[in-house]
Amino acid sequence: MRILRWDRIKRPGAPGAAASVAALVFALAISLILAGMVGGAYAWGILGDEPAPDSFESDNTPAQAKPIAVDGTMQHRTIAPAGDADWVAFQAVAGKSYVIETFAGDHPDTDTILELYDAAVLGSYEVPPIGAKVPPLAASDDKDFPKGDYFSRITWTASANKTMYVKVSEIDPEYTGDYLISITETAAFGKQTIRVEGTDRYRTAIAASQATFPEGSLTAVLATGENFADSLGGAALAGALDGPMLLTRKSQLPPEVLTELKRLAVGRVYILGSDAAISVAVENALKAALGSGSVMRIGGATRYETALMVAEEAIAHKGASYGGKVFVATGVNFPDALGASPLSARLGIPVILANPNASTVALPDKAADAIILGSTTVVSTAMENSLKAKLGASRVSRVAGIDRYETASKVAHLGVGEFGMRKQGVGIATGANFPDALGAGPALSRRGYVLLLTRPDELPSYAGSFLTVYSGDIEEACFFGSDAAISQRARSQVMALLKD
Repeated sequence: MRILRWDRIKRPGAPGAAASVAALVFALAISLILAGMVGGAYAWGILGDEPAPDSFESDNTPAQAKPIAVDGTMQHRTIAPAGDADWVAFQAVAGKSYVIETFAGDHPDTDTILELYDAAVLGSYEVPPIGAKVPPLAASDDKDFPKGDYFSRITWTASANKTMYVKVSEIDPEYTGDYLISITETAAFGKQTIRVEGTDRYRTAIAASQATFPEGSLTAVLATGENFADSLGGAALAGALDGPMLLTRKSQLPPEVLTELKRLAVGRVYILGSDAAISVAVENALKAALGSGSVMRIGGATRYETALMVAEEAIAHKGASYGGKVFVATGVNFPDALGASPLSARLGIPVILANPNASTVALPDKAADAIILGSTTVVSTAMENSLKAKLGASRVSRVAGIDRYETASKVAHLGVGEFGMRKQGVGIATGANFPDALGAGPALSRRGYVLLLTRPDELPSYAGSFLTVYSGDIEEACFFGSDAAISQRARSQVMALLKD
């Protein structure tokens, strides 16, 4: 679909030469203004600050096509110089389906076109024969133009084993840009793998938001990506609001996060934590972009106060549907709380953080039942006894394993076995760091899936046991984070256990 850059305002059916002088001047003026605001990062193609050719060059013809894996691995590519076209090749297997997709890279204004060709029909050439016109087997401009997604997606099923070519180009040959591309064999082992990842923690959370809320959302929760302390209770609030969890730097709102908030068309953003966690500068940037009435901060003097305040806000939004349960997890580490985040978001069970130096914990006024996450090493027996004294012994339970991976697995079993979480899918995130799992909880809750934690280089046996038990039911595995977070070895171990 033809567009007029900078801001990629869509103009259906308008040819390139039809853009009016006034519109071009307006776009240029906006670009110059915003270039001063964001260092010119979005001014490619108008101000002449074009990206460098990527490491896959030369890949401008079928003969130069570079291979791409069909396991969902992302390749970061640029369309540079202007008029550049990238070709990739993959091996298709008869009966398998493939999702070929582009995503936003560093600059979300790139507008890609995807074309799929059969190598045997197209042939390999350095220079296309004069007059040769080989129509693609499939093509895609925008995934969803009315909702503002200018990237592309092709879903295709192979009828025979064959080599396939994919051509990626920019809709306007005068412009440059960058993008991410992946190809996923959705019928591998009879199961579908979904990779939710970006080039960093902020873009991974954005990818989770885009995959889960393609239609937008009225609200979003914003947490710091630099520390987990004020973020652990955010899943319940995001679930109550039916919105995503996005991440920000403490002192600066990443421009791509603001772009995602605008795509979502949010009416309100909830900031988690005091200005020690997320600065006033970030808050002011949000207010300037979205309106001062669209930003609400929930933050206490400590992580424990913030968690309680977030829990109360989530309960208020749940209203009469709140069931009275809370999770109680340590406030000095992240895995146990994050492992329960899909349940927290879907079932409306807030997370309360326990101070290991205290023997009591403050609960929301409407809390009637407590589920302790983790062993007595992380949430003490004294804390458990105080909860029993407050709520009654029968209303306090504990889910604990010998480490974070077994605890997460037991929480997953609890979710599927007792709380009605769906067993048709499962989420996988690293247990070695927190950011990827923050966005995973609200994303998985919409599907009703639980979350397992893995070591970066190897799937723990406890997670493997869960997958084995439900292998006959699980239809898709959702991986959150890049290969640096979850290695290809760990991913393969997951899929091997789900093999029909």
